[in-house]
Amino acid sequence: MDLIVILAMLLIGYFVGGSIEKKHFAKLVIEEEGLAHIPYSNLKKLPKGTEGQVILLHGSVVVAQDYFKSVMGAIINIFGGRIHAFETLLDRARREAIIRVKKQAKEHGVNAIYNLRLETSSISKGSGNKQVGAIEVLAYATGIKGAPKKRTPVLKAEVVS
Repeated sequence: MDLIVILAMLLIGYFVGGSIEKKHFAKLVIEEEGLAHIPYSNLKKLPKGTEGQVILLHGSVVVAQDYFKSVMGAIINIFGGRIHAFETLLDRARREAIIRVKKQAKEHGVNAIYNLRLETSSISKGSGNKQVGAIEVLAYATGIKGAPKKRTPVLKAEVVS
C-alpha cells in the first residue's frame, strides 16, 4: 500500500510539475518575443561608434525544483548520465534572468546590451546541505542608452530538445 501511495504521489508530481513548467516556458517565449528588439551580446568591448549613457543592468531569478526532479536526479546520480530535469530548471532560470535584464533595459530606454554575464548558485536544503532546493541565476550587463539603432550581433545559445 505504501508503495502505491509513493508511486501515485510521484505521478501527480510529474504531471503537475510538467504542466507548470510548460506554462512557464510558454510565458518565456511570449516575453522573449516582446523584447526581441533589444539586442544583447557578451562582447566586452563596445563596437566602434557606440556612444551613449552607460547603465548597469541586472536581473535575478530563483527557480525551485519539485520533488519529482529530486527523485529523478537521485536515481540518475546512482547510474550517471545527464539529468534532463535539472537542465530544464537551469534553462528556465537563465531565460527568465535575461528577460528581467531586458525589461530593466526597456524601462531605462536602453537600445543595446553588452557584456552580458550570468552567475549561478544553488540554494540547498536538507541535512548537510547536500540537496539542491532551488537554483538562482543572476544576469548582469552594461546597457547603452542612446546607442545606434542598427542591429548589433546577438550571441545567444538556444536549447534544442
